[in-house]
Amino acid sequence: MAIDWLTWRPEGFYCIPGDFYIDPKASVPTAVVSHAHADHYPRGLNVVHATAPTLAIGKTRYREKAGKTLHAHPENTPFQVNGVEISFLPAGHMLGSAQILMKFQNQSILYSGDFSLKPNATCASLTYPDCPIDLLVCESTFGEKEVHSQPETAMRMTLQSAGLKPLLIAVYPLGKAQHVTHLLNVVAPELPVMLHYEVFRYHQVYENHGFKPGRYEFYRRMNNRSRMLPHALLVTPKVMASYSKDIDYHKVMATGWDAKSKMPYLNGLLDISDHVDSQDLRTYISQISPKEVWFWHGYPKRMIEWCVSKGISAQEIKHG
Repeated sequence: MAIDWLTWRPEGFYCIPGDFYIDPKASVPTAVVSHAHADHYPRGLNVVHATAPTLAIGKTRYREKAGKTLHAHPENTPFQVNGVEISFLPAGHMLGSAQILMKFQNQSILYSGDFSLKPNATCASLTYPDCPIDLLVCESTFGEKEVHSQPETAMRMTLQSAGLKPLLIAVYPLGKAQHVTHLLNVVAPELPVMLHYEVFRYHQVYENHGFKPGRYEFYRRMNNRSRMLPHALLVTPKVMASYSKDIDYHKVMATGWDAKSKMPYLNGLLDISDHVDSQDLRTYISQISPKEVWFWHGYPKRMIEWCVSKGISAQEIKHG
């Protein structure tokens, strides 16, 4: 029996019987949110269902505009929204990130959200559903990239390239920054790790929810002598731009993309991604064994071809 109770609308994926949107693109009456990145959790929602860490991050970012009515749900614990059973399964992407499992009239849909199979001590590891899945709605952000570097290996290579220079790392302040802080603590435990304010405030949310990124300190402007001492400074990409002509730091961006075309002043790249590569996408889909896959958000062509070769119906959901 075909799935006819989930559809795409300009606002996002819409569950018809549940009358809610999944990771909406704008304000909607009721939202089920997979995680707290802004492209999945916009400001100004009305009713929000999410994990407790996701809502806590939303409050940190949006304050009173995080949602009028917030419902926190534990992972792996079913709840109902207008007759649709929903469970949040850990996604391994960042603190509070969840796959969204929906059940209605003996059918099951799994919405992956953003997810990762790589080890990440700053969030819960991905867990697979324990039931058959009729439809998998799956991200394909890196569907054209065969494999990401192993995070610890990438960090060691970056530190080696920096040599005696202090390290300046551009990071997305939520998720990536905490992962990078933890890796620095593992690979170079003696190296001071300093955080720009926009990064620091989200570390505090992680601490409050039992995921400690490691040792770090709030960055205070250094004098010329002290800034030459070995340390790592984590800043946002916007702040990194203000260092474009700085020659004292070894400058990198932590990302799975090749950022040097947009940031030519970088000295290198730190290949760390909290999304799956295509190798892990194949592992994930094989493990779930869905009857059908809808790909969205990314580059799904190769993955669609692979699914079809395995006898799995697959298509891309195009969205603006």
